[in-house]
Amino acid sequence: MPIRTLSDLVTPANMAAFSAAFAAKARWHVKMPIRTDLSGLLPWPTFEALIATGAIPADKFAVLLNAKAMLKSLYVDERGQLRPDTIQAFAAQGATLTVNDIGRFVPAIGELAAAIERALGCKTGVNAYISFGAKSAFLAHSDDHDVLIVQLQGVKHWRTFGTPELYPTRSVHMGSPPPCEWEGRMTPGDLLYLPRGEVHAAVPEEQPSVHLTIGIAEQTGVDFIAWLATQAKEVVALRRDLGATLPPDARVARDRELVQAIRDLLETATPREFAVHQAMQRSLRPLASFAIAGRLTPTSRLVSALRREVDLMVERDGAAQFVLGEHHFRLSLNARRALDRITRRGTVSFGALAEAMADQTPASDLAQAIQELAEKSLVAIADD
Repeated sequence: MPIRTLSDLVTPANMAAFSAAFAAKARWHVKMPIRTDLSGLLPWPTFEALIATGAIPADKFAVLLNAKAMLKSLYVDERGQLRPDTIQAFAAQGATLTVNDIGRFVPAIGELAAAIERALGCKTGVNAYISFGAKSAFLAHSDDHDVLIVQLQGVKHWRTFGTPELYPTRSVHMGSPPPCEWEGRMTPGDLLYLPRGEVHAAVPEEQPSVHLTIGIAEQTGVDFIAWLATQAKEVVALRRDLGATLPPDARVARDRELVQAIRDLLETATPREFAVHQAMQRSLRPLASFAIAGRLTPTSRLVSALRREVDLMVERDGAAQFVLGEHHFRLSLNARRALDRITRRGTVSFGALAEAMADQTPASDLAQAIQELAEKSLVAIADD
C-alpha cells in the first residue's frame, strides 16, 4: 500500500507511541521489518530524473564532501542548471547529495508532507539525503524544529547527544558535542523522532544511504507574541506614544493604560485564534489539473492543496469568499463541501466522494464543483 498519511508512515500499531513522544517532545526510535511500501516515496528513477532534467533548482540542491559544502559553481552550469556529469563524479568520490523541500518535486512526498501537516497542525517540510560515502556529511548539530527521520535505503548509524538548550530558536553546529546519550542503526523502514534542540550526528554504514528528514515546526509562544503585535495595531491605546516627556503623574497613568490594554488584548486574542489564523494563512500546496471534468472517473483519486483543515463555511448557503494562503477565493457551496471532504480525508476517489455527498449534491453537479476547484488549483487528480 502507498504511504500517504502519518499513520501509513508510522503504522497504526505505532501511532499511539509516536503521538505520546511528539506531545512530550521526547526522542523516539522504532525498528521496522523490511517494508516494500517505502520504495514508492523516492525510487531511484525518480531521483535520477530530477537530476537529469534539471527539475531541481540550484538553490534547493547541495553537494557535501567530507562535511564541507562544495561550491555551486562546480556542479551548476552558467544557466543555473545542475550538471549531472559533475554530480555523478562527486557521488563516486563519496559525496552526500541533499535536496531541500523535495516534496515540491516528488508528488508522493509532497502529499505525505501535507497529510502530516494536517494531522499535527504544524508546518511540515521534507529534505532528502543521499549518501555515497562512509563519512558524515554534517558535524553534530541541533535543529530549530522537530525532525522525523525515515530510512529508505542503506544503513546509517545515528548518535544523539541530548538537548543543551531547551526549545532553541536557531540551529547550532558543534565541533565537540556533549556525551552521547543514545545511538542506533537505522535500516530501511526505521523511524527516528528527535525534538527541537536535540544534538545529533549520523554516519553511513552501508552505501548508498537514502533517508528523508521530515521537519516539523510547531508554533511557539514567541510566534504567538509576534502575532499579538500585529493585532495590537488595531488597539488605539497601544498605538499611542509612550509619552517620554509627560509629567510624572501623566506618565504613570499612561503606563497603566498601556498595561491594561495589553491585558485586554490577551483576553480577546487567544492562542486558539492564533492557530486558526495561521491555518488560513498557510501557503497552499502547488497543484495543477487541466480539463479535469472530462477526465474524472469513479477511481480518480483527488487531493487537496490545503495543508491544514480550516473552516470552509459549509453550513452557509450560496457562494462565499475567503482567504486561503493569502489568496482570495470565491467558491460555490458544492465546491466548499467537496474541498472540505477531500481535505479532511486527505485523499478520496471521485466515486467515494460522490457516494458520500449523494444526499447533498448530484454527481453531475459534483463534477462541476471539482472543475471549479481545479481551475483555482485547490484540487487535482493524483498521478498514481
